[in-house]
Amino acid sequence: MENNLKTVVLDTDDPRLLNNNIFNPDITKKVSHTILPMCFLYKEALKQNINFITPDIYLKSPTKFSNALLVTHVETTFTNILIQSGVRPIILTCQESPLIATRFYTFLIQYTKKFKHSFVFSGMKKMVSKKSIYHQMFFPQPYNIDDFNPKNFDDKKFIAFVSSAKSIKKWWKIILIKILYGFSIKDIYPERQKIIKLLSQKDGFDLYGYGWDKSENLDTSTIQKVYKGIVDDKFETIKNYKFTLCFENTVFPGYVTEKIFDALFAGSVPVYYGAPDIKQFIPDDVFIDVRDFKSYDDVYAYISTMGRQKYDDYIKATENFIKSEKYKIFSQEHYTKLVLEILNKEFNST
Repeated sequence: MENNLKTVVLDTDDPRLLNNNIFNPDITKKVSHTILPMCFLYKEALKQNINFITPDIYLKSPTKFSNALLVTHVETTFTNILIQSGVRPIILTCQESPLIATRFYTFLIQYTKKFKHSFVFSGMKKMVSKKSIYHQMFFPQPYNIDDFNPKNFDDKKFIAFVSSAKSIKKWWKIILIKILYGFSIKDIYPERQKIIKLLSQKDGFDLYGYGWDKSENLDTSTIQKVYKGIVDDKFETIKNYKFTLCFENTVFPGYVTEKIFDALFAGSVPVYYGAPDIKQFIPDDVFIDVRDFKSYDDVYAYISTMGRQKYDDYIKATENFIKSEKYKIFSQEHYTKLVLEILNKEFNST
């Protein structure tokens, strides 16, 4: 690797993604399709003579990298080592739930003050250090309009839920996050269980994902009725359903993840529960917000009686949205453009 290359370290400590594997789409898709935008970022950066590498490559290399910059997601075991070695911390990002990355959310001021720019969800803005420039994180999506090829109404089954059977067992995490970020913050895992119990009593509901067959919160008879095992390809699975449950991990401002976009591009109408401000970013005619109904029974009554014309209206609105300027803030192209503008400015200032 030549010394004159502009070097950026993309900070990850997932062993599956080290050795520059995070830039290999065949590998990243097996880990999670949500990482694919990093492959796009890598390719676009090379066009501008910017070379991304993983922390292990940087730390093991005998090459002396001059003016290397750091882009970190949350914080890893490598982050402080890289900073101490001379890599300049420029961009910090967060795509994790507060109930997963609780320590990061708790000490956000301390973490963000190390970095010049912070890409975080809108609900985190007040906790970003004054030493860091806040950017609202819009979860970058790897999809493009060619991926949108919905099946016909009559060729689809009723409704699916593809999710692992996670649960937050440490109650103190919820209390701590509520104290720091507001008491409207909510753990949605119990809501998933409630709607599964309801839909398991109806026809046409299929449940997929790791762990549901071993869930301690759902009885065996419920699971036996609806559980279909794990899936090799979530996108291809939910294309076969009229509706897809899209329940985030947490109710948190700005926390809009890949879940609703997976459904939208698959041509399956999302039944959504998550970010309280989602309608600021995504039109309400492309998804069904469970909070618009008094109960899950009312949600079921609405979707189970929906005719083809009304359903096709949702699909047409979805197509219009993903072709619009409003969607672009969630695209990997938009995210890449912002990141590369920041990095080029840093390189050019030295």
